[in-house]
Amino acid sequence: MEQSYQAGAVQEIQGKSVETTDAEILAAVRAILTAEEVSHPEVEREHQEAASRSRIWASAPKPQRNVAANAAVKPSLVTQIFDRLRG
Repeated sequence: MEQSYQAGAVQEIQGKSVETTDAEILAAVRAILTAEEVSHPEVEREHQEAASRSRIWASAPKPQRNVAANAAVKPSLVTQIFDRLRG
């Protein structure tokens, strides 16, 4: 078998573990159990995305109504017939 030099192997062996320790897991569970409100980060992100999408639709300008044109409109035939029947 051939040996080769692996740069940084010693630092990887002596470095900090990326796995969470039992104490860190218990601290996270304790924080969740004692919290007033708990929400999942993905759910929060989805709510923020939905709110940003709804703002796009809500910010559309409303069309201006022409009051003079609406006053000049004749009532429909059905409305005229009902008005005659009512007396």
